Amino acid sequence: KGRGGGGVVAPLRAFESLADIKQRLKSSTIVLLPATAFPKVITAFIAATETGDNKATGWPKFVAGFLVDPGPEARAETDGTDGSEKEHQPVVDDTTKAAPTASAALATLLATRKGNVSAAHWSFSPQPKYPQKDLRSITDIGGPREWNPSGFDAVSRLFANLPIVLLDADGTRVARAFAAENGKGGTERVAEMRFAMTAAADAESNSLSTNTQKSTYNHAKACLSKRACQPIGGYSVVAAVGDTTQNSSSDLILVSARLDASALFHDAAFGADAGMSGLVVMLGVAKAYRGAIKGAQNAGALPIDKKQKPVAFAGFGAEAFGRAGSRRFAGLLYSKTNKVYHGPGAGGTSARTTHEETHPSALPKWLRGRSVSQVLDIGAVGFATRNGFGDDANIFAHVPKGVESSAAYALVDALTHAFATTSRDAGVANGTVVNATFVGSLVLKKASAATPLPPSSLSSFERLDKALSGVVLTEYDSQFVDPFFGSAFDVGVDQVCPLRLAAVTESVTRYLVSAAFQNANDANAVARHVSRKDIHAVTEELVSCLIDPSIGFGCDVGQKLFTPTEVFPSRYAGVASPAAGARDFDSETDGKTGAGADDTARFVWEFLADVTGDTGEVTCDVKCARSTECAANEVCVRATGEWSSSGSGRPSISVSVPSSFGTSETKAKGRSYGDAFARSQLDANSLRENRRHGPIHHTRLPRRSLLGSELGFGDGDDDSKRNGRCVANAIRFVPAVSAKVTFDPDALLWVVEDDTDADTDTDTETETETEHETTSSRDDPIWCESNWPSAIGVRVFRVDSVASQWVSLALGAGITFVSYFVSKELETIARVRFKEE
Repeated sequence: KGRGGGGVVAPLRAFESLADIKQRLKSSTIVLLPATAFPKVITAFIAATETGDNKATGWPKFVAGFLVDPGPEARAETDGTDGSEKEHQPVVDDTTKAAPTASAALATLLATRKGNVSAAHWSFSPQPKYPQKDLRSITDIGGPREWNPSGFDAVSRLFANLPIVLLDADGTRVARAFAAENGKGGTERVAEMRFAMTAAADAESNSLSTNTQKSTYNHAKACLSKRACQPIGGYSVVAAVGDTTQNSSSDLILVSARLDASALFHDAAFGADAGMSGLVVMLGVAKAYRGAIKGAQNAGALPIDKKQKPVAFAGFGAEAFGRAGSRRFAGLLYSKTNKVYHGPGAGGTSARTTHEETHPSALPKWLRGRSVSQVLDIGAVGFATRNGFGDDANIFAHVPKGVESSAAYALVDALTHAFATTSRDAGVANGTVVNATFVGSLVLKKASAATPLPPSSLSSFERLDKALSGVVLTEYDSQFVDPFFGSAFDVGVDQVCPLRLAAVTESVTRYLVSAAFQNANDANAVARHVSRKDIHAVTEELVSCLIDPSIGFGCDVGQKLFTPTEVFPSRYAGVASPAAGARDFDSETDGKTGAGADDTARFVWEFLADVTGDTGEVTCDVKCARSTECAANEVCVRATGEWSSSGSGRPSISVSVPSSFGTSETKAKGRSYGDAFARSQLDANSLRENRRHGPIHHTRLPRRSLLGSELGFGDGDDDSKRNGRCVANAIRFVPAVSAKVTFDPDALLWVVEDDTDADTDTDTETETETEHETTSSRDDPIWCESNWPSAIGVRVFRVDSVASQWVSLALGAGITFVSYFVSKELETIARVRFKEE
């Protein structure tokens, strides 16, 4: 074992359950285990190894590594009627026109195998019982709560020198074949697992001897300073419909969802329900809301210059890692408004002052100085009982406990009315019958009185404004209903119900119309143009783009909007682009381009830019390839270049990256940031120039685990295909990375701005006043990912048996003995003949 280059080498054997392991595991082994058995086995392993000396006893001490088998094949994946497996035949996905990428193929495999499991109500959630408990609502002061009853909390555990790998289709077949040949006690077929972590090796080299040193040692700060790791993060996206003029005093309504997902295996974090269901609803609401306003204006029922309360739509990045997106955005918003709230009985009301900035700001100009009157966070809302879990009949509205605000209750009541309106009219959608049974049964309910605010982006705002009126919409009341929350098996269209998502989209849209238009006649005029038929069509399309691995960004909308680097990427946030960590990030330049943004953030940006805006007018005579070519109040949309089914239509450098055990994929990549350090090919001047004007090679790069952050700056447009259009829109990228870290372009180094080592929340309050936190909040967590060497992966091979080795040794010794006597005899003969001569 060890974290060096050698990795772990041990015989490969298959086990079916924890009982099987306890009975048969007697020597060092790499364990091949079905996914259905993994939760129970790893839970027992954690319990056995969490001792004072952290040494395993019993069967865990013989575990050299885990290979997780995703599950049984469907009949289509087997050969003949006897159910025997095909030997080393690639899985062909007949639902796609082009060969899927490794990520899409893995997602399709996981979705298929999950459905093939015969075990009733099996679960797989490696997340904690209370996800991100340290960032919980400030009103959640009760005892321990299990939001995630299926969670076995493997993601937050330290598995020292214990590699755990999820297999793809080819890897599963090879591993099964080798394990079968080994049988119950064979040792000839072995596996080698090499996953040496640069940051871990660096930490071990520090030789911290005392408990005080260990408790105060900041691993993130240390590994960043030594370039052994990089911060996790990316971008959030924020757009608006309504008044986006600078220095406006009108408050706004914020509708939010998350852009990312988490899993034990980062390359398989697809988040169909936990992340993407809420994102589908948020995007659908943005399009439906703007479309209803346009419809009323075109019909002459609403004046073009009619003002309504602005509605902002935000997709927050890196929410699974310290809620980096929402915390950064909320910190920027409240620090720029200098808002201080006084609690009840203080004799004061909210106060707000503004000031002109003398330096670039990551917050869009139209947001500076504004108040947020309402936050509507869309959580997981897509799970349905057709999967065996959930509650089709209900969506639940959660509000912060202890908030005795009439505005909060009014918000819930208005949402309830909007859901009731959708249900009442569910039978007919513009003359077309639409599944009245399902939609008609969808009801919004207030969460139980004893239930605190669930893990959500709303808590990031609540911490800064205790009087804020906010609601989180979810599919659950007091516990998660998705047994695959935060895992590789939260994937595929069967994980969500599109009709359910469409119903939530329509209901939220109707609520926004009533909330944004204070005049009842105006609200009614706009509400009449909320098209259920269009909402269902858009929802189906967004589900195919964001949730269906057989289509992904190859969907019609995706092809019209942008050229992705990967058709169906993992939603893991990845490591942050240096541009996102720039101290002088400027929303009016950098915020338009989102240098280094991943495919999901780019798709959301393009979609929102296309469906929102102050005027929606297109300057048809101005073509563009990037937003820097447009006017100050415009952005460049639909600059797709050439669409390629393989995922990239731009010039690039190709490198081979291990996807998972048994396969590798050549992906379109530029120079990785780790390579930039190793090769010393980039200097500070080129870095700053790239961040302002785009990449030298115009190659936009995906941020993926194992690769590090890339220097692929700009919005990745192909200058030879200037097919974009400049559109009036205030949409911007906003950094979604811990406020504690910034990127130093002169030293090419990530640095920790706040020198405080505290990683847990500390709320400082008095009975009369609660001050807002700032973007450099001392309790802002820093999540980092280790750099990885190029030679990582898993391989299997055959070694000779002990008997064969003894035979070889005996033969070798015999041949050596005979050779010695033959050489002596020949020497004697030679000497005799020499004397005769």
